[in-house]
Amino acid sequence: MMFGLLAVLCGGTLVIHQILRLARANPDERLPWFGYPSTTPPWVAVLTALGAALLVLGVSSLASATDSLMIPALFIVMLCPVLLISRRHNRQVRNRRFAA
Repeated sequence: MMFGLLAVLCGGTLVIHQILRLARANPDERLPWFGYPSTTPPWVAVLTALGAALLVLGVSSLASATDSLMIPALFIVMLCPVLLISRRHNRQVRNRRFAA
């Protein structure tokens, strides 16, 4: 149970860290929902793959120890910050374009 929780937390942290790195590296370019923008810092693909693997490993480990309704909830909770950060960044880019 503890391994699964730690794996989910570490995987979520890695995925959030990589989206923040992408947003900082592309201050004037929108982040695509799928794929990478034109400027991609090194190790972003590795962080994404490692974070996703840890999320899947952690959730599958927790699935055997907890209720099955927790599986989709953990994915949603860990991926919501990524979607919100990307959405906020894209909105800021759009506002800067219209303000200029």
